[in-house]
Amino acid sequence: MIDIKQLNPQKDVLVIFGATASGKSAAGVDIARQTNGVIINADASQIYKEAPILANLPTARDFAAADHKLFAYLSITEESSVASWLKLCAHEIESAQTKGKIPIVVGGSGMYISALLYGISDIPSQSTKKQEAIATYNQLGAEKFLELMQKIDPIHTAKDSQRLIRAYEVYLITQKPFSFYASQPKIKYVNAEFINIFINPVREDLYAKINLRTESMFKEGVVEEAARILKLTQQQTHIKKILGLSEIINYLDGKQTLENTISLVQQKTRNYAKRQITWFNHQIAEKIIRI
Repeated sequence: MIDIKQLNPQKDVLVIFGATASGKSAAGVDIARQTNGVIINADASQIYKEAPILANLPTARDFAAADHKLFAYLSITEESSVASWLKLCAHEIESAQTKGKIPIVVGGSGMYISALLYGISDIPSQSTKKQEAIATYNQLGAEKFLELMQKIDPIHTAKDSQRLIRAYEVYLITQKPFSFYASQPKIKYVNAEFINIFINPVREDLYAKINLRTESMFKEGVVEEAARILKLTQQQTHIKKILGLSEIINYLDGKQTLENTISLVQQKTRNYAKRQITWFNHQIAEKIIRI
């Protein structure tokens, strides 16, 4: 285990990651309280203001116990990207170091963690071509759009609509396939001594916690929250990244019962947690302290 007293705020950055409901947020708060550290969010859903229940934002007690950054800073009507988050994260890390505080990056979004540790490809930012890409996807449909992208960029393996649309947008801007940019040297925004902490509890305990947390979400009003989000976003595809939202929308549309919806959200969250654990085990190899 790390010796907290030996951490150097000028060079050390703690990175705490793990599956949803693993307890990483609580670990971050505990360490922040002991070190007067700053917790920096690395969860793609927790950046949004309008989804505190769905995204399981830290509680008011957590916010009061430690300094938190990059939580609920963006409207769900706006789109974000790994690159935009990384630039903000780099700024918050530098700000914490200037104040002599330990930066503690906490989250479960693998692409965020990977970009912080290893850098990011220099891919053109989003532009007005986004709407053209979406229109083409809607016109062709999922199957034919995938065929189009396989012709444009056979190396690019993503199949979900959001990534395919993004890849086509990049192609429209540059006339180069997305895989070209992914193969280029990556840009690092933060040069620091990263200390990685992988929160990985016993699988059965994690799944039990996910089931209980999902039930609590519905008691706290997650259905009403989802309805408000739907009114704000309508056809915007980026909301699909918010875990459980699609299932709740189906319930609001009368396609399934509340009981089935809760069960589906639990199952989807367990499956997501399993994918997170697999990803972190394979992608983050160095200086890991497992808890």
